[in-house]
Amino acid sequence: MKLLTKYLPPLGILSPFNERGGDKGLGHLFLRGLSRVVKVSQMVMFWLNMGSAALIAVLGLITISDVIRRTLMGRALVGAVEITEFLMVAIVFLAIPYTQVLLLGACFLTIVMWQGIWDALQAWRIGEYKFGPGTVRLYAWPARFMVPFGCFWFLIQLGIDIGRQIQLLLSDGLCDK
Repeated sequence: MKLLTKYLPPLGILSPFNERGGDKGLGHLFLRGLSRVVKVSQMVMFWLNMGSAALIAVLGLITISDVIRRTLMGRALVGAVEITEFLMVAIVFLAIPYTQVLLLGACFLTIVMWQGIWDALQAWRIGEYKFGPGTVRLYAWPARFMVPFGCFWFLIQLGIDIGRQIQLLLSDGLCDK
C-alpha cells in the first residue's frame, strides 16, 4: 500500500471517489485492491522466475548426463535434445513476466528516440518554425531534439539501474560458483 500511495495521487481526499473527504471511500478501496493485485503479481512473478531457475538446473543436469553417457558409452541420452528444446522454451517464457516491463520500456523508448532523431533532423533541415505569441518566430527543432535527448538519458539511467541490480546480485553471493 505504501508503494502505491507513494507514486499515486491521494484519491481519498475530496475526490470523485469520496465526497466526504478523508481516507475511506472507493478511492481507498481501489488502492487497497490494486495493492493486493500488485503483491500477488509480484509473488507469482517471483515463483515463475524461481521455476525458470530450477529448469535451468534441470537443463544443466540433462546436458551433463548426456555428455557423460556419450563419453562413457558412446551413445546419446535418448530424448535429451527434445527435452532440452522444451526446457529452453519454458525457461524463457517463465522468466518473461519478470523482465517484460524493463525490456518493453527500453524497446519502446529506443523506437521513440530513433524516430525523434529523424523528426528533429528533418525539422532542422527544412527550418520548421511555429509562430509564438504575437509575431515571434520559434524554431521547432530545439523542442524536437528534446524527445530523443530525454529518451537517450532515460535509457542511460535504465542501463545504470540494470548494472546496479547485477552488481547487487553478484555482491549477495547468489551467483557465486
